[in-house]
Amino acid sequence: MSSLLFSSYNFEAAVVDPSKVMKQELQSRARVVSRSTKDSPRAEADKGSPPMLKPRPKPTDVYTNSSTSLNLAKRSLHFNKLRPGTNKAKELESRLDESERMVVELHKEVAGLKAEVDKLKVRNVELESENKRLHQHLVAAEAKNINKSIVLELVQQNSKNAKELEIHGSNTCKSHSLAQVQPKLVNKMPIPSILTSKALPPPPPPPPPHNDLGRIAVSKPSALVQLYHSLNKRDGKQGSLSNGCSSSLSSNVHSGIVGELQHRSAHLLAIKADVETKGQLIKHLIEKVQSSSFSNMEDVLSFVDWLDGQLSTLADERAVLKHFDWPEKKADALREAAVEFRDLKQLEAQVSSLKDDPSLPCETTLKKISNLLDKLERGVDQVIKLRNSNMVLYREFKIPTDWLLDSGMVCKMKQLSVKLARCYLSRVSIELESFRESAQEALLFQGVRFAYRAHQASSYLILRPHSSHEHM
Repeated sequence: MSSLLFSSYNFEAAVVDPSKVMKQELQSRARVVSRSTKDSPRAEADKGSPPMLKPRPKPTDVYTNSSTSLNLAKRSLHFNKLRPGTNKAKELESRLDESERMVVELHKEVAGLKAEVDKLKVRNVELESENKRLHQHLVAAEAKNINKSIVLELVQQNSKNAKELEIHGSNTCKSHSLAQVQPKLVNKMPIPSILTSKALPPPPPPPPPHNDLGRIAVSKPSALVQLYHSLNKRDGKQGSLSNGCSSSLSSNVHSGIVGELQHRSAHLLAIKADVETKGQLIKHLIEKVQSSSFSNMEDVLSFVDWLDGQLSTLADERAVLKHFDWPEKKADALREAAVEFRDLKQLEAQVSSLKDDPSLPCETTLKKISNLLDKLERGVDQVIKLRNSNMVLYREFKIPTDWLLDSGMVCKMKQLSVKLARCYLSRVSIELESFRESAQEALLFQGVRFAYRAHQASSYLILRPHSSHEHM
């Protein structure tokens, strides 16, 4: 009977809704609990039965217990199916952590690769610069090789042409001597002339270039090759016409291309002509320079101008004067003193002729005055240097030295600096009347600064020191 009930209950539980099944399970559990409380000794003691006598527990139905446990298992499985999957969430979290870890590692790898790329770029730039430098060295080496090949080709061609000219000259000399003797021996010896004419073939042409590099090297100095050939042809013609053709040809054999270019240049020929034709003039100039003595610098200026005019007729002054006992030290000292004194006189005239032109802008006038003061300062410094280095030399060569003293050009430069300061301050005072107060202060400061600079240049204000500031 119980087995039939169990099977029917299971069938109904499989067919009915889960909610009904749960209600039935709760009712069955309540029944079991009520039965257990009825069968417990405490309940019997409460009813008045003796406490020491415990009733024998009733045997539970095996089928009923098995059905309840089966229902509980099914209910737990059902609730587990209805409850959201916590295991999947944990699995997703673990996967997310793993992916984040992989992303961090990939970022680190990317940063390392970027650093390597930057290093490779820097190395690439260094290699490119090294490549350019090596390319430049290679080009320079190729140019040197080309120049060497050019020189070798020219030397070889020069030696070959010299040999050809020697052969040709000897043949022409023989033909010339035979032409003189032939009228006397025309009936006796007709055959040797024929043999000699047959034994004189024309000179062979020059050999072709051996490689492309030689062809390129020879094609570049075409003007030099043409000049060399023209000189060789001219020497050959002169040697064939002259009686002493053998001596000229032997000298041409021993002279190279450098000697040809040097001894045939128009510049050297002009120098030789000056040495031969103008020797008396140069000796006269030497006497004038050695015996010259001056009382003032104006005489020095006129003498140096006259000397330069005489020496300007020479093709090359230094090259010609090397062949004579020229007093170079004294002549250079005279020229140096004349140049420095002339520059100072021109500067003095320029500052003395300075006048304030109201039509010119203020900035232009002030800048012009400032530039003149710069020139005065440089002139004073140059005079002091000359005085310290060349005073003894000038006295030895009887060149005036009073203009190098403080009482000479230095004093004049200081007076001119005071004049420039007055002119500057007068123009500033005129401009102060038309400027607003903010600009007046800046302009006034500029004028005072220039006056202080002029005072420092002159070391002391010679002409009425306070008069230069009256316009302020």
